[in-house]
Amino acid sequence: MQNMKSQNALQNEIENIVNELDKSYLRPVHAEVYDCSLKCCKNSDMNIEEFQKCIGRCSEPIIKCQNYLQEELSSFQNRIQRCANDCQDQVKDKMSSLFKSSVQASSNHDASDKAQKAFDQCVDNCFQSHVDKLNPLKQRISLYLSQFM
Repeated sequence: MQNMKSQNALQNEIENIVNELDKSYLRPVHAEVYDCSLKCCKNSDMNIEEFQKCIGRCSEPIIKCQNYLQEELSSFQNRIQRCANDCQDQVKDKMSSLFKSSVQASSNHDASDKAQKAFDQCVDNCFQSHVDKLNPLKQRISLYLSQFM
């Protein structure tokens, strides 16, 4: 149950960061894209191919920003998943050695309960330790996005 709280807290922090990045960086870049696209639309001297290239050039900054943001968030999520997988492997290794040395069903149940608690604690630690990595993540993304403003 505790790891759900940590997971929710981490998820909320990520959502807050994404919302802040959206308001501070992505929306202004979107506005520039629309202004640029409007200029393309108003230029009646362009043929259709030039017009499409113009619109494409206007869209490049927001596409780059969104791709970068998505890559960073995916990488962060992968790090959390690797941490949780490591917890699972640790518990699996402990469980296999406990089951080999124990024959009694009741002790296997106790061992299983302990293993679940160990897993939950480990995963909770994963979530909590990644909260500390959010500020550097935000700074890295902000630095990248700021070049498009």
